[in-house]
Amino acid sequence: MKPAANQEMLAAYAHVDAFFNGFVQMLSDMFENDDVPTDAGIVVELFAELIDTPKGKRPLRTISGLDFGQQAINDATDPIRKASLEALNIADWDGPRG
Repeated sequence: MKPAANQEMLAAYAHVDAFFNGFVQMLSDMFENDDVPTDAGIVVELFAELIDTPKGKRPLRTISGLDFGQQAINDATDPIRKASLEALNIADWDGPRG
């Protein structure tokens, strides 16, 4: 990566560089950790579970591998998503109700 020629601009965006470097380090650490799930078979097993889940009981979103807080986000936003569908009178597009 070519460094910025304008030092003032570089200083103004130092936080972006710090984020990028931190993200790269996190990924490097993650793939060096033997406890991190990296087997593609995890997705295959998850698909098999979803296929075996009865119609109307399948989740809208499913996470395979590491969560990174995504389930908490899904749980927090699901009521908003459902209310939006209700407000638009398209709640039935959300799939069968249990």
